[in-house]
Amino acid sequence: MVIDNNNVIHLFCFIQGDATDYVLEFTSGDNGVTWTSPDTVSSYSRSTSNQREHIYSVSATVDDNNNIHLVYKYNGPPNYINGYDDYPSSHINYVTNSSGSWITQQDIINDESVQAREGNGSTVCYLNDSQIINYHNSQHFAAYDYAWFGNSYHIIYSNNISENWFAGDTLHTFNLEDYDNIILNAPSLMVNNDTLYSVWYQRHNCTVEMKKFDGVTWSNVQTIFNDKYFSAPHPTSYIVKTNSCQNNSTAVAAMLRNATDNYHELILMTKTTNGNWEVDTTQIAEKYYTVEPTIFNDTTYLYLYGNSTYTGGIIKYTKSGGFSALTEMVTDDENERLFDLKSLSDASMPFAYIVANSDNTYFLKIGKVNNLVTDVKNMNENLPTNFSLSQNYPNPFNPSTTIKYSIPVNYGDSDINRNDRQRIILKIYDILGREIATLVNKKQAPGNYSVQLDAENLSSGIYFYSLHAGSFFKTRKMILLK
Repeated sequence: MVIDNNNVIHLFCFIQGDATDYVLEFTSGDNGVTWTSPDTVSSYSRSTSNQREHIYSVSATVDDNNNIHLVYKYNGPPNYINGYDDYPSSHINYVTNSSGSWITQQDIINDESVQAREGNGSTVCYLNDSQIINYHNSQHFAAYDYAWFGNSYHIIYSNNISENWFAGDTLHTFNLEDYDNIILNAPSLMVNNDTLYSVWYQRHNCTVEMKKFDGVTWSNVQTIFNDKYFSAPHPTSYIVKTNSCQNNSTAVAAMLRNATDNYHELILMTKTTNGNWEVDTTQIAEKYYTVEPTIFNDTTYLYLYGNSTYTGGIIKYTKSGGFSALTEMVTDDENERLFDLKSLSDASMPFAYIVANSDNTYFLKIGKVNNLVTDVKNMNENLPTNFSLSQNYPNPFNPSTTIKYSIPVNYGDSDINRNDRQRIILKIYDILGREIATLVNKKQAPGNYSVQLDAENLSSGIYFYSLHAGSFFKTRKMILLK
């Protein structure tokens, strides 16, 4: 979720379909009170029914010129490792609207090239926790790689300062030696005092480390925090969730981890403009499960489940006030599980989250955090449940008119005719049935759409417009009067 220079909020999410995955955008111009229907930003057509071949993450940023840039990770072909077709490698696609429409640049970074460079060329590999951020009006990317049977893990970094993304440099390497299992976690990019920071957790030595970038070069690795509870190496069950934010003067990284089976620990690392990193640690009794912590200036919000004290809701933490539960929960259904929590660094702004109920149906919900969770909305309710083709308006018209249509939420869920079920075709015909124009011919995600017809070069008369999508077909009449 990002907010642009006109105070419009942009919420990006992805939908995993049977045949095609989509990256969608919702927007709000009134601080999250009302939201548009989703717009399709990008899509990935799956080549097989492999359940690991999907889009898995989206990250967005806004540049100084109010252009939006985002990256998303998908696992898919080409599969580089013989015998591991069920484990497709990771790829990063880059999408921008700087030209006025969404343009996708395919495969700017892929894990195969990273692993081959690092000597791990014969292993299944993934790029995880990918993030993009704007710095000096260029975009910067970081992720960490995970390689089966590899001899090292890496923090991967790239930028488009030269207007072209490079394949991904290694910002930091951890040599595995005799150790295994996700040694590096969650590189968080943040900006403070005109300096770009990359912060990560390195589990073997139980430390939080970082590098800083001054616009020209990266510094050497510096340690922010040393684990005070465990000596290296840490047990492989150690789980870390991180997030970060920044404003004009302060950068904050929050880390949540299950230090033992009996409690979790929250670590807040704060960097002021001219100060050093300050670290604050606190504990929550009992082990539980959580998503990434969400930070609003001096307050950190956590969603917990599996904990008898705070089950099913958001709690907040401040250094002065400690932990407290919000009065309202995100969900009052004990069968619902929360999978993601995204927000802006302002308590008056909305947060968005994904929940799944007991039958594994997923919902995108949105609400606000300002001491209470208020006005939680199910964004799926914005999606139509049936096809529709509305009468154009105005009608009669001269010389332009708008045609609206809807695609239902369950369209494309079947494997039958998987290559064309999601293609939407909207065409214009004259009174003799001759095709005049094609307004839409592409795959589109569920949602409500509108298209403008410019009939400047057409003569007065009766015309027809038809919507064709799978087995759905509908035609309406319109009149052009000049």
